[in-house]
Amino acid sequence: MKLFADISDETHIELLARAIHGEASSSEIFRKIFVENFTTVIVFVAGLLIALIIFLTCIVMLVYRWISPDEDPPKNTKIWTASVVLVVCGTITLICLVLIRVSTNAISDGVKNLPEQAKRSANAAEEFVTGLGAHLRCQFKKERDRLSEEVDEASRTVNRKMNNLQESLKNLKKRQKSVRSMLDVLRGDLHDLLNIGNAKSRPIHELAGQIFIFVTHSS
Repeated sequence: MKLFADISDETHIELLARAIHGEASSSEIFRKIFVENFTTVIVFVAGLLIALIIFLTCIVMLVYRWISPDEDPPKNTKIWTASVVLVVCGTITLICLVLIRVSTNAISDGVKNLPEQAKRSANAAEEFVTGLGAHLRCQFKKERDRLSEEVDEASRTVNRKMNNLQESLKNLKKRQKSVRSMLDVLRGDLHDLLNIGNAKSRPIHELAGQIFIFVTHSS
């Protein structure tokens, strides 16, 4: 099929398509091929006719020279020459007839088997396309599943990190509350310390001022 498509023109490919679909009979296909290849057929037929004419002429001349009383018998060289020509022409004629017979049978068998071969080729192409589609679908499903697993894994990782971050924020808030409670207690103790009469001494007053500044900035 590929060889036919490579060496044929559009007309022969059209005839092939018509034969496959049953739109053209064998006689119509032969007639179309004969018209399209008229020059080749004429040259072939002319060569065959010339070979037959030479063949028959040699036979007639040889017989005529032997049976004619008015003609001299042919010489040995002429006999051998005529015999060689006769054999050559006969061989060529026989070969041409055999080629015609073989070509006709091959063309006839090819035309008869062409729809079945085309059907098998179409089935093979359909099976190939079906298999290719199944393979592509399988590959697509595998890639989709792989990507889905990667996305799920990434989502689980992100959720795990978010949970850890939320847990850290909760711990930080608890520590802030604890620090604020301690600062409130320290601020109360500092206030009580300042209210003590001894807090008016310079060292204690300076220490209380530093603690008050630290507590104020920390809060």
